[in-house]
Amino acid sequence: MVKRMKLDQIPTLEQIYASYPNILAILFDMDGTLFDSEGQHAVALHHTFRVLAQGEILKLSPDEIKHQYIGKPDPHVFDDLVKNKWLESNISLDKFLELKKSFLHKTINELGPKDLIVAPMELFLKEIHKAVQIRGLKVGLVSASERLTMNSYLFQAKLNDFFQVTISRDDCVRSKPDPMPYIQAMRKLSVRPNETLILEDSPTGLKAARAAGAHMIQARWFGMSNCSH
Repeated sequence: MVKRMKLDQIPTLEQIYASYPNILAILFDMDGTLFDSEGQHAVALHHTFRVLAQGEILKLSPDEIKHQYIGKPDPHVFDDLVKNKWLESNISLDKFLELKKSFLHKTINELGPKDLIVAPMELFLKEIHKAVQIRGLKVGLVSASERLTMNSYLFQAKLNDFFQVTISRDDCVRSKPDPMPYIQAMRKLSVRPNETLILEDSPTGLKAARAAGAHMIQARWFGMSNCSH
């Protein structure tokens, strides 16, 4: 049976084990869960819209974009723009994604660990690292962002070697809200759903986690519980 709880603050590992004593693996979502990165995505989309889009969408501020779109993977944002005729017909998905990616990476590359990892998360990750060494805890990262973006964040945060498994949207035929990315991560870590805890912040990610059959914590510590990449 799937067990779910909501947390408004980043937990300690002691709190995790108190609620989930039998877990063998923790799987993180990235945007909005591991990193408070939704604002960076919103600014990148804002710049992208100004270059490629037309009509009412240009009136949205980065904060309004964050509220309206960051809960969806970038291809879904593109589909919405096409549906509302906010893009010229000759603009392809690849062109949209490449431009948004270029704006995002400019921002990421100017950041360091202290910019990306808040103090309570840093403590939580240190506790997990000890548990990996002492208790054999397994840890993975599962994101609907593409591999290059995921790797950029991990490099800038100095977390390149922290996760035993990383799954991006490039690694699966189907992305969130499909459970495939989480199922793939559990297979790679050789754990079952009832031995796995997933940390997610968005309805899309939570739907994927629920369908995967794992325990879940809805991460609300960055105040964007309706958003995720």
